[in-house]
Amino acid sequence: MHKTFEQSLNELQDVMRQLAGQTEEIVIDAIESLKHRDVALAKSVIERDEHVDRMDINADELASTILARQQPVASDLRLIIGAMKISNDLERIGDHAVNIAESAITLSSFSSIPESDNLFYMAALVQEMLLAATECFEERNTITARGIINSDTEVDEYNKIITQNLIEGMSAQTVDVKAGMDVVRVCKNLERIADLSVNIAEDVIYIHDGKFVRHNL
Repeated sequence: MHKTFEQSLNELQDVMRQLAGQTEEIVIDAIESLKHRDVALAKSVIERDEHVDRMDINADELASTILARQQPVASDLRLIIGAMKISNDLERIGDHAVNIAESAITLSSFSSIPESDNLFYMAALVQEMLLAATECFEERNTITARGIINSDTEVDEYNKIITQNLIEGMSAQTVDVKAGMDVVRVCKNLERIADLSVNIAEDVIYIHDGKFVRHNL
């Protein structure tokens, strides 16, 4: 028996909800593994990313099937296309969480993490952006989505400040080069998670308003 269009859409949104939840968890745990020097937690993040990858494939296959069989139009079409794009962004966010977890394992062997105060403030901002992005997709909240886009500037600024401080510290030999480079790597991955969270917010606006937004409101 074929599923109704409404049943298919509900199934897609349920998969997206699960994918978002799993992605949020591994990002949070990657940051926690870095903060608490928890190698076991970092390794768990790396292992769980495979589940995120499978869910991304599942979401894409469901969306493709709906497009082929149901031929949706207007807002339903935008929802399905938007879900496919958001699914891909969530999968990429998972990859960046893995990169952070790998750096957490490396940095666990050092007595301290350079630029830790700025780094974990930046991480908190990024985590907040991701949670807000997935929430605004779930709640169809374009006001929150626009706020996410505007908040990306602060993350970029912290990335620049931390990277510059580390470069100066490594040049002056006050920061271990290996530790410094891994923190730079963490910052870059956090910055990419923020960018992908902005992508999700932009897609939410497209889904519900039918408007393409690319960082310029």
